[in-house]
Amino acid sequence: IAFEDPSEVEKKPRLLVSLQSVLALKALCEREFCRVETLAAMLHKCRCAYFKELLWLREQLHLASRPEYAMIRDAIEAYEVYWFDPPQYVNEELREFMQDCIRHTNRKLIEENYELRMRLDGKSLSDYEDPNVTLRRILAKL
Repeated sequence: IAFEDPSEVEKKPRLLVSLQSVLALKALCEREFCRVETLAAMLHKCRCAYFKELLWLREQLHLASRPEYAMIRDAIEAYEVYWFDPPQYVNEELREFMQDCIRHTNRKLIEENYELRMRLDGKSLSDYEDPNVTLRRILAKL
């Protein structure tokens, strides 16, 4: 049995599809709609956080360029403000990769800061303590 819509008799070509196929397509569309809605909400949240942080940084730059706001600037610098957290907006596999990259970058920055401090103290390359040993010592104190 096939139903033919009388209002579409003149439209060609025609396709005869089972009800099961139509219902499967409907279920797929509903799943994809939910997925798109979730991703759109995440993107909106990500954009809002990014622009909040960007606005905060612009305000900091503006305050830094105005010497008459030095007292306010000193009070504000005591706060660390983060709204935008990129790992929060990616899938689990990419999140782990990003966190590994961040750890690696932080480690390189710590080592570079250590070497610069040693240079400021007037110590030579032979006086450097191994950064791995220093990191372990610092972590042991925590």
